[in-house]
Amino acid sequence: MSVSKKFFKKATDRNRIKRLLREVYRLNKSAFVEKFGETSVSMLFWTSKELPHHYQEVEKDFLKLIKGERN
Repeated sequence: MSVSKKFFKKATDRNRIKRLLREVYRLNKSAFVEKFGETSVSMLFWTSKELPHHYQEVEKDFLKLIKGERN
């Protein structure tokens, strides 16, 4: 999990986003493994300049990633 210090100066903001990403991955791990395989090595980056306000925002983007959808 990686969050840019360039866009999020406060460590608390970066840590919150990383916590949300880890939780989304944990809850949707089966779908992720089905799409990318059991032995895949993956790195998740939060590239938006906006701080997500809700878990649902992060989950929606994560599921779009799994499905291969674009914005």
